[in-house]
Amino acid sequence: FPVTIDLSSDLTYVDVNWINDSTYRWRFVVQDNNHVINNIDVKIMGAANINGTLQRIKYGNDIFTIDTENPFVMELNTNLEMINEATIQQDQFLVNANFNEPVTLVDAQLISNSLTLQSAEFTSLNIESNSILLSYHLPDVNEEFSSPTIQLGGWRDLAGNEMIIFDTLLTNTLIDTQSPSVIVTGK
Repeated sequence: FPVTIDLSSDLTYVDVNWINDSTYRWRFVVQDNNHVINNIDVKIMGAANINGTLQRIKYGNDIFTIDTENPFVMELNTNLEMINEATIQQDQFLVNANFNEPVTLVDAQLISNSLTLQSAEFTSLNIESNSILLSYHLPDVNEEFSSPTIQLGGWRDLAGNEMIIFDTLLTNTLIDTQSPSVIVTGK
């Protein structure tokens, strides 16, 4: 391992043993410390054959990387600030999220305290490097709601680390799909 990096908090020794007459194995468990250590070097020394002859020191550069960093949303934008019956009939609700690293879909989740957003029907997905664009068709649930929250989850980075759930308040978003009602008063 590089002399400048202490990996004792990242790797926990399990055991060491001979697999066969020419293969010696060291096993470690990787700890989930939510970070990345690239280009880890290895130095192997001190092994001896059955006659006691010491091996030559073996240096391996950039042998492996430890990646336990969880992806997270750096920025989230939506395309609609006013959601009413006209926008529900004509527009898709778009959620654009920019992550700190490339991600892949596992089980996309859009959770909201608004029935309109919670009931949204997923229609399409576009992934470009660190950015995802989700499209939804919004139902007309006869709702009035100001500043809903949305929670985005269900993504992993290329190393398989699960994302940190992103929860945000859409302060400038107003949902008004409630139909007006007529009140009749008698004489």
